[in-house]
Amino acid sequence: MKVKTTFLFTLMLLIVLCVSICPGFAQDMAYTQLSLPEGAKARLGKGSVGEVMYSPDGSLLAVGSNIGIWLYDAKTFQELALFAGQMDWVYSLSFSPDGKTLASGGGDMDCTVRLWDVGTGGVKATLTGHLGGVKSLSFTPDSTTLAAGSNTTVFMWDVATGAVKAELTGHTSHVYCVSFSPDGNTLASGSWDTTVFMWDVATGAVKAKLSGHTAAVNSVLFSPDGNTLVSVSRSGKNHTVFMWDVAAGSVKAKLTGHTSKIGSVLFSPDGKTLVSTSQGEEDHAIFFWDVVTGALKTKLAGHIGSANTVLFSPDGKTLASRSPDGEVHLWDVATSSVKARLDMDRVRSLSFSPDGKTLASANTDGQVHLWNVATGSVKRALTGYRGWVRRVSFNPDGAILAGVNYYNGEVILWDVTAGSVKAKLTRPTGEVRRVAFSPDGTTLAGVTWNPKDYGDYDYKVFLWDVATGKRKRILDTGGRIRRIAFSPDGTVLASVSYDSEVRLWDVETGVLKTELGEHKGEVRSVAFSPDGKTLASGSRDAGDDAVLLWDAATGDLKVKLAGHTGSVYSVSFSSDGKTIASGDAWPDYKVLLWDVATGAIKAKHTGHIGSVYSVSFSSDGKTLASRSRDRTVILWE
Repeated sequence: MKVKTTFLFTLMLLIVLCVSICPGFAQDMAYTQLSLPEGAKARLGKGSVGEVMYSPDGSLLAVGSNIGIWLYDAKTFQELALFAGQMDWVYSLSFSPDGKTLASGGGDMDCTVRLWDVGTGGVKATLTGHLGGVKSLSFTPDSTTLAAGSNTTVFMWDVATGAVKAELTGHTSHVYCVSFSPDGNTLASGSWDTTVFMWDVATGAVKAKLSGHTAAVNSVLFSPDGNTLVSVSRSGKNHTVFMWDVAAGSVKAKLTGHTSKIGSVLFSPDGKTLVSTSQGEEDHAIFFWDVVTGALKTKLAGHIGSANTVLFSPDGKTLASRSPDGEVHLWDVATSSVKARLDMDRVRSLSFSPDGKTLASANTDGQVHLWNVATGSVKRALTGYRGWVRRVSFNPDGAILAGVNYYNGEVILWDVTAGSVKAKLTRPTGEVRRVAFSPDGTTLAGVTWNPKDYGDYDYKVFLWDVATGKRKRILDTGGRIRRIAFSPDGTVLASVSYDSEVRLWDVETGVLKTELGEHKGEVRSVAFSPDGKTLASGSRDAGDDAVLLWDAATGDLKVKLAGHTGSVYSVSFSSDGKTIASGDAWPDYKVLLWDVATGAIKAKHTGHIGSVYSVSFSSDGKTLASRSRDRTVILWE
């Protein structure tokens, strides 16, 4: 029985238009079912967490990510909807004060502002004109005007018509933050040019230019009474919060105490407290300041990484904070304790069990989960090991799951039934980058790498005896290895590397049998057909040479599968050998299903917004899993 293995992905980006779901209809629906693309039956993982924002009445919490905007019930913390369609990361969010509209700003590959109807989840308008990612958004108090900051320009939009009301120029670098005064007459903007501008909303004229920061300004905010403007720098050595007198345009106070760069600032709804966040390697605290005295009231700690964004609930009783560790914390302000954590899973690797009923996933939070494929629910979390696992692979009978530690390359074997660690394999010199079981389950192959000279590495394939954990053999493969795959009978191991070659190795002797060299670019993926007669390889050769099918016995090229517009990072055969799936990178991020006999495209799946790094069929061929750079897994019919 063939076991599909999966591998690491690195970054993110781009395209697909999904159907939005009305929040009112989503309350009893699992998040895995929200806003699915056509042909999909579940989505595992929520992407990477971005901006967070409460609705004005405090009933909703919006969380931006690289796959869309997740909408939560702020009391139950239940996922209500996923607003999908932005063609890149959601850089910024803002609810209109009347709560009817949610604005989202796209990243550098999107550069648009979308206005969402909160009640229906539909797109009311798409605002274009920015030349870079939209870093900040702010509505006027009457909800009629939206300000958006990007490159060196601030746009003010008419919310009702989607027309540009004004284009404010004056900054000499990217505008990182914008904020309207409570009366709506003044707009503040902060830039990477270290300045803060205050603009007259009616005329578009500059009212004041505030100088004093020594680094990029990443947050500006008016106090609820409009008399004070707070600004902080993205970096710099003084780690100071500036408080400005709006009428005079002068500094009122400087708040000191941070030992690292300051992330964001926020006034409490009553204006008596100012919150600021630290973004240092060691200092991850959230500071509470007394606005009148400038004294430090308290510090909150709990995030693994820095708290990039904070916001109060409208009643001021709850503070939400989000960080790069993939979590949103909800704090009880009165007790300084965590009320809830919203888990934004970030999937790094996956593997189907041989019977197709279970899918294993490894997340960046160090957890390994077993999912029920039929229901999309978590069956269990595997325990007994602490560390970031980046590779997982089932053995042929599904009783053992192998994982690889991200940092030290340690190989862990879990007993799937017990959910506990079965063994840790003797580590070779260097890190293990990926693993694959032989078809009979007795051997585990692992790709290792050792640093040699600067920027150069020595790659080898280690073969372990699964029963004893002892090393059986080492294959000296030379160049950087991308993927490995056993033939169905276990006698041949295929490896692909950066040098555009596909190599076939004799597993028993360790001797190189043949090299297949028709690809022009780096070969990224390889897979044997279930009968072992055909070998598929995918490469960075976009177009006709992206996927090649080889005669495994003779090494002859059988056919070229033409249809991809981007690099092919993954290939996989169905269990009957009649269909092959391939996943590609920019610009389409699609999955194609091919008829092996004819070479024709059978189906096309779109829905990821990042490169597809892994595709894998269930053993019955009814489900295809695809894992993407967008940090999600989609299960397709």
